[in-house]
Amino acid sequence: MTFKDFLNKGLDMIQSGAKAVGDAAKEKRAAMQEFDLLKTRSDRIGPLNPYVIRNEDPQDGKEQAILGSCITLNVETAKVINKALPIDETVIDVRTCKEAQTEIFYALVATDKRLWILNKNEYMIMEYDAIKGCEIINKGVMTQSVKFDDKAFVIDGNETDVKRFFDVLKNPDYRHNVISHKVAYLVGVIPVKQVLNMHMKGVTIGTNGAIVLHNGTDNKVVTIDDIMTIQVLVNDTVAVARGRGESSSFMSSPMEARKMAVKVILSMGEYVIETMPQNALNTSYKREDGTYIANYDNYSGEETIFGGTAISRKNGDHIKVKIKIEKESGNINIIAKLGNNETTLINDTGEYEDNIYVEGVSYYLTIKLDDFKGNIDIISE
Repeated sequence: MTFKDFLNKGLDMIQSGAKAVGDAAKEKRAAMQEFDLLKTRSDRIGPLNPYVIRNEDPQDGKEQAILGSCITLNVETAKVINKALPIDETVIDVRTCKEAQTEIFYALVATDKRLWILNKNEYMIMEYDAIKGCEIINKGVMTQSVKFDDKAFVIDGNETDVKRFFDVLKNPDYRHNVISHKVAYLVGVIPVKQVLNMHMKGVTIGTNGAIVLHNGTDNKVVTIDDIMTIQVLVNDTVAVARGRGESSSFMSSPMEARKMAVKVILSMGEYVIETMPQNALNTSYKREDGTYIANYDNYSGEETIFGGTAISRKNGDHIKVKIKIEKESGNINIIAKLGNNETTLINDTGEYEDNIYVEGVSYYLTIKLDDFKGNIDIISE
């Protein structure tokens, strides 16, 4: 190939690239125009009903499951969802969004039975068969402008997350598979009362006298007639015991509780629910909007505690962060994720305070722990 041929080929590649960029820009402008037109023609969703609490005794385990289903959910919204849903409905996916025309915040909550559209003030219910259609009109990095039943919404999440949520709504086979996985812990029992900790360990009381014992890896269905004795174990030693028709008997009082469990002695065999394993017994946390307080004992894991893409921030274009760490052992890394950039804020004992500018980008605060023992105190506002 002569130099002239090589030069011409290079020019052709540049022109082809420029054309592709130009075509993509045209498609983006067309998508934006299409969504703007949809937004101007779109009516409000509805009719909506005043918010109602249907679950007076929501469980920590369900709240944690709701929080884990959507990274842009905060604790307050998870509580709103948890209290609004009947106890016999299981959340399978959640997306946060704003109605494009009014900019009112809603959570789109897909359960094993229907779709809920709600916030702390109002709600509506849609049966899956009644949903006319949903599609992404204008793609973004962390928000998607969508057409939902001829209404315009801006949904938080990347394209893959939103498409997967739409698959739950539109694809019965896919939805059935997701539901089967999410409700497997109930073993076919319809709950009327539950006691579940944040690790989804505990008891479900169902219809027709069925009782499901949950230990996190196994779920056993029994009846009240199968249960002979219930024991509370502290450090593998019986502390309290109660048999059928008996009053509780106090057995022992250990000086230090390293782990706790409930043992259910059945007419055939026994079942142990490890309510507080050794590595989590001293792990407690309070997670509310803007506040995270935790004590860890040799814990490893990662959690995104604050953040989002469509948050109404009282400080406008910046977030004030205060962090205090008291480390006894292990490793810790607290990371601020701004758009596609990650910055380590603090990774050892000490204090950190700063204003993080977040205008026009998504923002998340993530904790990474490796065999960490110590205290964490974070305020984000």
